[in-house]
Amino acid sequence: MNVNISVATAGDHSSVPTKENAITILSKALVNIDSNKFASFFAHPGTPDVETLKRVAYLFPHPYSEMMENVALHRNTLENMIKHNEMIDALTRTTAAGTLFKGGLKYNVVPNYAEANLNLRVHPLQDPEEVLKYVDQIINDQRVKVDLNNMAPRSPISDYDTDAFRIIEWIILKMFNNTVVVPAILAAGTDSKHFSRIVDNVYRFSPLKMNMDDIPRVHGVNERTSVADFYNCVLFYYNMIGKISGFKEEGKTFLKVADKSVKIISKEADKKGKKIIKPKIIF
Repeated sequence: MNVNISVATAGDHSSVPTKENAITILSKALVNIDSNKFASFFAHPGTPDVETLKRVAYLFPHPYSEMMENVALHRNTLENMIKHNEMIDALTRTTAAGTLFKGGLKYNVVPNYAEANLNLRVHPLQDPEEVLKYVDQIINDQRVKVDLNNMAPRSPISDYDTDAFRIIEWIILKMFNNTVVVPAILAAGTDSKHFSRIVDNVYRFSPLKMNMDDIPRVHGVNERTSVADFYNCVLFYYNMIGKISGFKEEGKTFLKVADKSVKIISKEADKKGKKIIKPKIIF
């Protein structure tokens, strides 16, 4: 969801500045939004949080492992721990970020108009109407106008107790050693939302490894994928479509193209001195 917040006031000359102007009023509104989180849906019925924690519990020492295996008994403690990690916390609630800001005409003129865009990632269990109402309440200033710019259709949470999910899980475990497969909410927006109109479950998964240094590069400076990860990505889809099609006639064309792509990627990587640890081709 993208929301426009704007302020229109009387302008003036900068030699006689007013106590407040469009920019300062709007800035306070943004600070209020930034300082007040939306309600948490952590471990709420319908979210995958409980299953996620159960699957990774064995990786943690006691007493954390016991808490994660019994979320219902330790919900408040776990939620308090999670809220201090911005990346994990963002998966449990609606988030808002100011992404664009415009205001001012000249160096020596007090601005009479300013506007900003809020980019919100709405939690699947939260009503969009509630989000707009909350933004208005937190700003709590009649001088600030709140308007909906655009909104993508809300995607339902997919069932992870299905054969389709188990196929994805099986291939990941076969290809990537020491991997824990967990269901989770994806905060990013992808084209997969269009598939929700024709199927019940849409699994938003990309077989690319990312570390904490990669996160700031998404949509930013030096965004990239390593040669080895690109290789593994192609190989993942090779294996997945092979598994689903059972190497039937309709799958053979794709498999031929994928096989050729894998060989080309591997050859180019060798030229550049990039050592690729090739996972097993399952079939």
